[in-house]
Amino acid sequence: MTRQIRAEQYTAMKHKTFETALHNFIEMQFPFVGGPKVIELMVEEINQIYKQYHPKSLNPGQIIWMAVAKDEASTQRKGMQNLKKVPVILTLVNSSDIQKYLKDTPMREIRKHAIARMLSEAKEQGGVLAEVDIAAILHCSTSRVSKDILEYEKQQDTVLPRRGTEHDLGCTLTHKKHVIRRYNQKKATNDIAREIKHDPVACDRYINDYRRILKLLKIGVSIEDIPFVAGMSKSLTNEYVELAREYQKDIFNKI
Repeated sequence: MTRQIRAEQYTAMKHKTFETALHNFIEMQFPFVGGPKVIELMVEEINQIYKQYHPKSLNPGQIIWMAVAKDEASTQRKGMQNLKKVPVILTLVNSSDIQKYLKDTPMREIRKHAIARMLSEAKEQGGVLAEVDIAAILHCSTSRVSKDILEYEKQQDTVLPRRGTEHDLGCTLTHKKHVIRRYNQKKATNDIAREIKHDPVACDRYINDYRRILKLLKIGVSIEDIPFVAGMSKSLTNEYVELAREYQKDIFNKI
């Protein structure tokens, strides 16, 4: 699809907004109020007042979705019907997306940023979405969503907030790798938490667990015995051992 054809198809979407309707109303009903710049300023101010008094109203391109509460206890044994849930407002399409369409940005890139936006929006409102939520919203497979998320995280050097990372479920890559890498760069916990948008308490927990594994490795506890000594699962222990192998190679040269 050429850029010109795509621009013709999506240009009209720029005008299907509340701001455009308000701009046209002022221009038609109050023609002497001022020029386009004055009207734009009025529209912006009125829109801010409207949002202040209607914080839960939906804008064009948004939906309401039920997300698992962010503070829900982390467990895989609790059925979805027993989990606390909260309604969250998600932005499927916004003006930034439209601009990307007009610039002929690849659809996959637009989708990746939309996924990141929705996951972040849910967290800001006290909820967490799973990849299956995003898949249902976008009418695509969970494998497609998973690939998009992993690519975005690699490009942006971050971890997107979803149930797997926020509640440490399953084999989803958690914040551990990002926390430990920054810890080995001598960064403070608060700085690490701010950079990856994660809870400082959780960051400290990852760091303390990592240091505990390092200490056991240094005193000669075998990798096979560490899960029992540290009181960790074998899979969790292996995660920290691999991180230690990456950042503390000298330890393994002595084993």
